[in-house]
Amino acid sequence: MIDSSIYLPRDVKHQYILCYLKYYLEHTDFPRFTSNEVAETTLGIIKHGSSITRLLTRLNLKPTKRPLYNPLGTNKTIYTYETSEVLDVLQKLAIHSFNAEQFNTAFYSKTAVKTANKHSFIMNYDRGVNSIIPESTHIESPLVVILNQYSIKDIGLYSQALSTKDKPFYFHCYYHVVKELMKIVKVSFDGCITVPEEVSHIDKEGYSILTNKLLKHLGLDFPIDLFYSRKLHKIITQVYNPLLILDDLHCHHKCKNRQCISPLHVTPSDSNLHITYHNKDGAYHPINDPQKTFQIVEQQSLH
Repeated sequence: MIDSSIYLPRDVKHQYILCYLKYYLEHTDFPRFTSNEVAETTLGIIKHGSSITRLLTRLNLKPTKRPLYNPLGTNKTIYTYETSEVLDVLQKLAIHSFNAEQFNTAFYSKTAVKTANKHSFIMNYDRGVNSIIPESTHIESPLVVILNQYSIKDIGLYSQALSTKDKPFYFHCYYHVVKELMKIVKVSFDGCITVPEEVSHIDKEGYSILTNKLLKHLGLDFPIDLFYSRKLHKIITQVYNPLLILDDLHCHHKCKNRQCISPLHVTPSDSNLHITYHNKDGAYHPINDPQKTFQIVEQQSLH
């Protein structure tokens, strides 16, 4: 039976924060932590540790004031929580543990994501306590790609920065493709984000490709020739890295799923290092297939 003084917040995003906190505490080796330490691992989703502090206060958890040695002068004061104590309370709430990718996905989802397997007491701080099961969504519900929001001015500046005298770059086209994609994409259990089969096109190398059919489905009338790469993972990587010229770079799938377009799974990489990685990895990859990447194959002499 859950402690009657412990309630799960009704705000679903607050529940997601607690789910992430539970995962964080389950995987830390430190006996104490601060709210700011946890917030900093979320890459800006939790803006400040005070958000975590408020949630823990509502769970009747209070930090301990401790001095922090400062070799340059007066010691600082920090407020720490006991890892085991907080984890015990979160376990009593019977909530799931969300890793970083699951937390990102849930936080930006348009629909509620399940946070608990059984009844939990939900505190609505305005209207009292209810006992409910949080609404769940299927893992393949449309999810929001974690979209970087750029101003019109920024989009124009990125286009100028990426353009050359002979080769204009249409960053706004890339941006709007990503913005519309976020409304239709699917996510798998391992966090990979893919385009629905009915509108996707996979090339011979196994990558998801931008097509006129997909542009039409997204409600965009951009000429497809304005995109210097048709590979969706490269288009998304460009939007998330607007000041990188990807012509001389590769995009590496950390998840090993070439259809995945998740910005959390795809990272820009040096081309030589990328080739070396896949050579060492040993698994098949089109980058190391001479027939697909036009590599020069040394002819063996006949003896």
